[in-house]
Amino acid sequence: MEILLDRVCARIGRLVDLFMAVATALAVAVPPAIAADRPEVDQLSRQAAVHFTAGRYREALELLEKAQTLRLETLGPESAEGIEGARRIAVLWEKMGESVKAGREFERLLSVSARVLGEGHAGTVVLLGNLGASLAHQGLYAQALPINEKAYRQLRELHGERDPKTLTAQSNYAANLGRIGRDAEAIKILESNVALRTAAQGPSAPGTLHAMSELSARARSAGHSGLALDVATRCVAQSARLPDYQPEKLSCALQRAHALNGLARHSESIDVFRAAIDVAERQYGSHHWATLSARSGLADALARTGQREDAVKLSWEVWETSRRALGEDHPSTQVYLGEYADTLQEAGRIGEALSIMRGRLASAKGTLGEEHVVTLGARKTIANYLARLGRQGEALAEYEALYEVTRRALGFKHDLTLQTQRSVAHMYQQFGRYREAAGLYSQGLKDRTLLFGEASPQTISLMSDLAGVLAQLGRLEESVSLAKRAFELRVRLAGENSVAAATQSEQYAVILSRAGKHEEATRLAAKAVEVRRANLGEDHPQTLEALTSLGLVFTKAGRHRDAIASYERVLESQVRVLGEVHPRTLVTLNNLVLPYAYSDRDSDAARVAKRAIEVAERLRSEQVVSPESRQAFVAQWSNLYRNQAILAAKAGDLDGSFRATELVKARTLLESSLLRDAAVALPADAQAELSRIEAEIATLNERLALQGRQPGLRALIEADKNRKVAQLRSAWQSFLVRHPELESRVQSKTVTVREIQAQVPADVAVLSFVLFDDQALVYVITRESSKGLKTPVHAGLTDSLRALRELLGRRTVGGVQRGPSVWKLDNGAFVAAAQRPSHAVGEVTDSSEIAEFVGSKLLAPIYPVVAAKTRWIVSPDAELSLVPLEVLRVDGAPVLRRHDVSVIPALSMYPLLARREREYSALVGRKALLAMGGADYGTHPVQLKGVSPRPLYTIEEISKLIKLRSGNEDETARGFHLIGARWLPLPGSEREVEAIAALFPTSDVTLLKREAATEERLRALNDAGELQNYRFLHFAAHGYLSTVEPALSSLVLGATPAVDGYVTAADWARYRLRSDLVVLSACNTGIGKVVRGEGIVGLPYALFLAGARNTLMTLWPVHDAATAEFMTRFFERLRQGQTQAGALAQTKREFMKHPQYSREEFWAPFVLYGT
Repeated sequence: MEILLDRVCARIGRLVDLFMAVATALAVAVPPAIAADRPEVDQLSRQAAVHFTAGRYREALELLEKAQTLRLETLGPESAEGIEGARRIAVLWEKMGESVKAGREFERLLSVSARVLGEGHAGTVVLLGNLGASLAHQGLYAQALPINEKAYRQLRELHGERDPKTLTAQSNYAANLGRIGRDAEAIKILESNVALRTAAQGPSAPGTLHAMSELSARARSAGHSGLALDVATRCVAQSARLPDYQPEKLSCALQRAHALNGLARHSESIDVFRAAIDVAERQYGSHHWATLSARSGLADALARTGQREDAVKLSWEVWETSRRALGEDHPSTQVYLGEYADTLQEAGRIGEALSIMRGRLASAKGTLGEEHVVTLGARKTIANYLARLGRQGEALAEYEALYEVTRRALGFKHDLTLQTQRSVAHMYQQFGRYREAAGLYSQGLKDRTLLFGEASPQTISLMSDLAGVLAQLGRLEESVSLAKRAFELRVRLAGENSVAAATQSEQYAVILSRAGKHEEATRLAAKAVEVRRANLGEDHPQTLEALTSLGLVFTKAGRHRDAIASYERVLESQVRVLGEVHPRTLVTLNNLVLPYAYSDRDSDAARVAKRAIEVAERLRSEQVVSPESRQAFVAQWSNLYRNQAILAAKAGDLDGSFRATELVKARTLLESSLLRDAAVALPADAQAELSRIEAEIATLNERLALQGRQPGLRALIEADKNRKVAQLRSAWQSFLVRHPELESRVQSKTVTVREIQAQVPADVAVLSFVLFDDQALVYVITRESSKGLKTPVHAGLTDSLRALRELLGRRTVGGVQRGPSVWKLDNGAFVAAAQRPSHAVGEVTDSSEIAEFVGSKLLAPIYPVVAAKTRWIVSPDAELSLVPLEVLRVDGAPVLRRHDVSVIPALSMYPLLARREREYSALVGRKALLAMGGADYGTHPVQLKGVSPRPLYTIEEISKLIKLRSGNEDETARGFHLIGARWLPLPGSEREVEAIAALFPTSDVTLLKREAATEERLRALNDAGELQNYRFLHFAAHGYLSTVEPALSSLVLGATPAVDGYVTAADWARYRLRSDLVVLSACNTGIGKVVRGEGIVGLPYALFLAGARNTLMTLWPVHDAATAEFMTRFFERLRQGQTQAGALAQTKREFMKHPQYSREEFWAPFVLYGT
C-alpha cells in the first residue's frame, strides 16, 4: 500500500505539471496591440499550431523558426511581432523539456519587452507569466511564486479578473502554490478560477473545463480524493456535448479515470482509460501526451488488479514511445521511466526496478538539484524498493535522512514529508519499536485529518496503521475502535467489494481476533481473501497478505489445520518470489510454528522454527541500525526463539534448546561489550575517534529520552543517531582491516553447554531460567552434569513475583506501610492491588509465604541437582530479574541460608567476564578504591518532607515542558527537575565512604566527598584515563529510576555550573572502566526497563558496557544509615579475601540477625551482577 500511495501522489504531481505545460502553450494568442503577421508568416504559424496540438513538437518548431526568420527580415527582433514570435518558440522549447533554455529566453525577452513596450504592456506581462511557469518547471518554486503572483496581479489590473489571460495567470499561480505544499490555498484559488470561468465563458467552455481538470488534479495531489472525483465527474458531464477531438473533453475523462484509480475503483478506471486511449489515438495519434498519459494510467490500473505482465508490457511501450518521440532526457520520458520501474516492482522484479530508479535519481540530481521534489520522490521510491527487498536497515536510514530533508525543504505538512514520516514509523514497527511507531502514526493521523479530513484515503491508512500498532502494544480496546472506524470509512469511500476495502477488512479482522471476536474476524478475513482473489489473482502479493491474515485469525480461533493450509500456501509463493531471507518470509515461518505444535506435529514445528531463526539471524546481522533497534528486533521475535527452545528440549536436544535461549538473552549487551573491550588494544588515535562517536551517540540517547511525546523531533534525533551508529560501524570495520588480530575478539558467539561446564568451578551451579505463561525452562549446569528441565508453573507466577517484590521493597513511614496491598488468591497465587480482588482469600503482609510459593514452582524441581553447590550463578528472565533469588524458599529455608548468589544477564557473558577477570588481575599499578559520597545537593531542588521523591510530571509529559538542546547541561538538569527529581542530603553516605576508605591504605584510596563528589570531577578522571586505575569504584549517592526511558536512570552526584550531576545510563557509554567491582550504593540502581531478549536495560546494562566486571546494585529504595553499615561490613569481608559473592552473602546473613536491620527491606535489595 505504501508504494501504491506513492505512485498515486507522484502521478498526480506529474499530471499537474502536464496540464500546466498545456496551459502555458495555450497562452500563445497574440496580444491585441500586436499587428498581424504577413500572410505567409501567418500560414506557417497556423500549420505549426496543428502540429503542436497533435504533439508533433519538432515539426511545429521547424515551422515557427521559418516564420520567425521571415518576420525578422521585415520587422526586426525588438518589434512586438518579433518578441511574440520568439516567445512562441520558447514555449515550444519548454514543451520539449528544455526548460532551462526556455527560461533564459523568456528572461531575455522580458527585458526587451519591458524596455521597448513597457512593463505594463500586455505582451510584457504574458512573458512574465511564461517566465514564472518555466522557473516552476525547473523546480525553482520559491523564485517562480512571486513572479506568478505579479503576473496575475498585473493582468487582473489590465484586463479584469474574468479575462482569459488573467484566469490563466491565476491558474499558474495556484499550481505553483500547490507545488510548494500550500495545497489549501491552491485549491481555494482554483475553485474561484472555475467559478469565474463558468460565469464569464460558460460551463462547457474550453477554459472552464481546463480549469476543472486542473482543480481535480490538484485536489488529488493534496489527498482530497473525493473532491477530485466530484470535480472530474462534473467536468465530464459538462463536456459531454463537445466533439471528441476537443482536448479539454479528453482531459476531463483522464482526470476522472485517475480519480477512480486513486480511490481503488480500478475496474471502473480501466474502462475509462481504455475509452480515452481510443479517442486520443484516433484524434491525435500514439505519440500525443494525452495518449501516453491514458496508456500510463491504464498500466497502473492493470498492475493494481493483478494483471502485472500486461501492465509491465504496456508501461514499457509508453516509455519507449516517449523516448523515441521526445528524447531520453525529456522530463516526460523520465516520468514514464519511473512508472515503468513501479510496474516492474509490482510484478516482483524489484531488483530491475531499483536499478532503473537509481539511474533516474542520478539524472534528477544532475538536472533538478538535490532538494527538488522530483529528486526527493525518487529517493522515497528507492527506499520503498529497499524495504520490499527486505533490506530494512538501508531503507530505514534512507527514510530517516529523507524525512529530515523534506521537513526542511518542503515543510512539515507537505504530502511527501507526511508520506516519509509514515514510512519511518513503518520501519520502526518492523523493528519492533512499537511505541516510537505509535507516536509517529498518531502525529501523522492528526496532521492528515486536519489537512484532508477523516475520510481521505491517506487518513484512513494512517488510522489503520495506528490501530495495528496499538494492538501490538496491548491497547486492544482503542485498537478495535480505531480499526472499526477505518473499515467503515474505507467501505463508504471505495465500496464493499473493492480491493481497498478488502485491505481494511483483513486488518480489522486480525485486530478483532486478538480481542477474542473470532467469528466476526473469520468472516471478514475470508471475505478479504475472496475479494482479492477475484480482483488480483491467486498469486498477487496482496492476496497472499490476506491469506496470512486469515491464517492468523484461524490460529487465534484454534483452527490450526486451516491456519497451516493458509500459511503453507503463502510460504511457497514468498520463498519463490521474495527469497528465504526476507522479513515477510520470516513472518510466515514464525506463524507456522504454533499451529504445527498444536496439531501434534512437533518435528515440523521444530524444523520450521529452526529455519525461521536462521532467517532472523541473517536479517539481524545485515541491518546497520542502533543498538535499541537491534534490541527491539530480538524482542519482537523472542517468542520464536523461546518456542524453539521448548521444542528442542522436548525432543531431547539440550544444545539446540540452550542455543535458542542464549540467542535472546543480552545479545546487544554482549556484542557492544566485546567491541568496547577490544578497543583498548587499538592505537590511541583510534580509541579517541571511537570515544568521540560513542559520546555523541550517548548525548543523542539522552536527548531522545527527554523528548517524550514529540514523535517528529524524536525521529529526527533517531536519524542523527543512526548515522552516528553507521559511522561507528564503519570506523570499526576500518580498524579491523588494519588490526585483523582483533577480529576474533569482537565476534559475538553464543556459548555452549560444554564450554560453560569446562569453565565452571566445582562448587558452582549455573542456572538459566526462561519463563512462559504456564511453564518454565531451566538449564542447570555444573561441572558434573547439565540438564534442561521443562516444568509446569502456576499461571499466576508473574503476578506473584511482582507481589513479592512489592512486599520486599515496602517502606514503613510513621508506622504505616506505603504501597498497594498484597492479596492471596483462591488459586494459591498472589497479587498486588489497591483494592481487594473478588477472588482473594485474604491480605498478606509476610513475604515468606510468597517466597515459599515461588520457590516451590521454580526451585523445588531442580533443587536436588544443585543443593550441594554452595554458589549459584543465575541468569534470570522477565519478572524474576527484579526479585533477589536469595529470598526464595526451598527445602524449608531461604536460598541465602545455604547458597551465595550472583546474577548474570546471559550465560554467553560468562566467557567475556572471565576474560575481564584474567586481564584486570594482570594490570599493574591499580589503586584499590575510588569512593564518592556525601555529595552537596544544594544545587538540586530540595524536597521539604517525605522520604522518596514524588514526580511532578511523567517522562511522557516532560516533552510538553522542555526542549532539550544538544549538550546543554542546564536543559538536562531542568528536565530532571520537571520530572520531579528532588534530592535530600544523605549524611550517611559521607560516613559510608569514609568508613570504607579507612579499610585501605591511604595511598591506595581516592576519596571524593561533599563539593568534590561531582559528575564534573568523575568526567575529568575518565577523560584523563585515571578511572581505569581502580579495582573498586564505590558511589554512595541518590539514584533515579526510569523504567519508561532507561537512558535516564541515573546516579545523582553533585552539580556544578558546567555539568548537571546526573550520570545517566546513556552517560556511562562515555566512560572507560577496568574495575573488578562497581558499587552503586543508591536507590533502585539495579532496576530498569525489562526488555525481552535483553533483560534489564538501565544502569546494570550501562556499567557492563562501560567495562565493569561486576556491579553491586539495589532493587528498591534503600535506607541511608542501614546501607552505610551494610557496605562497610561488605568491604571488610572483601579486605579479608572473601569472594565478592561470598562477602555479599555473609553480610546479608549477618544482617538477617541484626538487632535493628533484620527485615528484608534493609539487606535483600543488594544484588551482585557478574560472576
